[in-house]
Amino acid sequence: MRIMNDVNLDKILVNREGKAVRLEFINMQDGGLVGFIECEDVLLFNYHNVMDAEGLAIYVGHVDVDELVGDAARTTLAKLGFGFRDSLGRTGTTESGVIQHLHVEGGEVSIDLCCGQYHLTRK
Repeated sequence: MRIMNDVNLDKILVNREGKAVRLEFINMQDGGLVGFIECEDVLLFNYHNVMDAEGLAIYVGHVDVDELVGDAARTTLAKLGFGFRDSLGRTGTTESGVIQHLHVEGGEVSIDLCCGQYHLTRK
């Protein structure tokens, strides 16, 4: 499900324990805050950036989120390189077996973030 499009990624904040990530987005016109996504119980955070210029916000074409359960959650985590296994040798997941997979894509950045829950706040 698409939750945001045509914005700039301005900040990525990670809490000290590494279990929460906040992504802040601004508009492309005047740099005003569009909103932010807060992810809790983070399992996986893959960040790829080819931006050359320093100090500029990064264009994001779209942000999608999918709720994945059971085998779908395990398969996605495995494809993204998650290395931990459960007691049966399967790719691990949350206690409930449900994850939120957020995918951020733009010409200069690609982010995959899997977490237990997320909150979207629009300004």
